Amino acid sequence: MSHQVTPDKIWDTAQKQHRPEAPFLAYARDGAAKIAHVVVVEAGAEPDVLRCTGFGRALASDLETNPQLTLLWPAATNDAFSLLADGSGQIIDGVLLFSAESAVLHRPAPVDGADGCR
Repeated sequence: MSHQVTPDKIWDTAQKQHRPEAPFLAYARDGAAKIAHVVVVEAGAEPDVLRCTGFGRALASDLETNPQLTLLWPAATNDAFSLLADGSGQIIDGVLLFSAESAVLHRPAPVDGADGCR
């Protein structure tokens, strides 16, 4: 089950999540998927831009090759929604500027009335 979230509402929506300041960051390095944590410091001047810190040094060179990123705020419970935001990033003065392009609130559809995998 998914519900669209407009890019300008991502930070407001994330504030309702468990640990809104600490999403996972998904990106690519040499064709392989990588996952890291970042810390969202604040929304930028534009509502669809998030300012993030707490990433490793290698991310800067990875973004030069492929700037596409996904931020994931996991659901706190099985029946809650995760927030997934797709966009691109660039690092300026040691801060990752994540520019959102699309986002969804998502959770798996119930299987035979149950919440979760079998």
